[in-house]
Amino acid sequence: MATLLYSSITGCKVPQIPSLVIIPDQSNSMYVIHNTEGQLQTLNSGDNGRIVCCCLSPSGSVLVFVSREKQLNVYSYVEDMGWLVSYCKQLPIKAIQSMCITNSEKDVLLADKSGCVYRIPLNDKEVDPCESILGHCSILTCVTTSATDKYVITADSEGKIRVSSYPNAYNIHSFLLSHSEFVSHLSLLSGCPNRILSGSGDGSIKLWDFESSVLLSTLTINNSPIYIMDVSSQDHVIVAVEGKGVLFLVKIQESVLTLLHTIELESQPYSGCFGCGETCWISTSDSFRAFTITEESKLKQLTVSEDPYLSSLSKNSVWCLAKNSQDKFSLLKKRPFSQENKYFEHKQEW
Repeated sequence: MATLLYSSITGCKVPQIPSLVIIPDQSNSMYVIHNTEGQLQTLNSGDNGRIVCCCLSPSGSVLVFVSREKQLNVYSYVEDMGWLVSYCKQLPIKAIQSMCITNSEKDVLLADKSGCVYRIPLNDKEVDPCESILGHCSILTCVTTSATDKYVITADSEGKIRVSSYPNAYNIHSFLLSHSEFVSHLSLLSGCPNRILSGSGDGSIKLWDFESSVLLSTLTINNSPIYIMDVSSQDHVIVAVEGKGVLFLVKIQESVLTLLHTIELESQPYSGCFGCGETCWISTSDSFRAFTITEESKLKQLTVSEDPYLSSLSKNSVWCLAKNSQDKFSLLKKRPFSQENKYFEHKQEW
């Protein structure tokens, strides 16, 4: 039995190609479970180091991931054959923090630690892959595009959310400013193309109308950073915070965020996502779990026999998890000026 830590889970919200992508921590492989029969396929980056970032296209037919050695890997889904590699190429880009595929599925956008966003043509492996379209003055944490690809939306370690025109991202539409700490998550609402949900290190989630630059609702979950946040097609939100073994269920209704239910877990959730329905998957330090939302708006845990993805993981021995000792937000948290205080104290002594 493998001992794995799921550092990333990505679900496809398109019913035609239901997929669940699971990336073990510090691994150069990923597991893709596609279709409701739970067929599992293993993809890897070869000798190019561990996988640091991945994303699925809006249609669920394209999967892109980047390795630590800056290799871009593009896979396409072929019916009855599964995921087949389209091409791979090296990128002259620094450490990548986030990535997304545009809704037109023509480009993939990569956000790196230096604050730059790069655009790469998805279907042309011969085109120069290094086109910078915008930049922040701090570490980028999230990048996504609006439903019509009219805007590219980015967030950074200073709590700023920037809405820029796409592809001419030098035209800034607005800034969404309210978070007091870094922005850890951005999620678009499928039913409202001009709404976006943000999660932050200040422990709050906020609902925005990014078209009119209006903050619609705020819900403070905890004083700890938002560790997991994802939105279902029915506007339910799963949330988990750093250091707490609790999963929160939030509902977006009439532009208001409302806490519906909390469920305690034995350990800290590390990653999670919704699929194409109202089922979500959560990985903790000791288990991989599936939950569904009941008619009473509560989270109900599913058994292995009730969920094909759990069944597939169990049959393929991809089950036992290791404890995550890494703090993925350590570089983003604000620090006290303790070193400067020591310097001034030492100066006064002289």
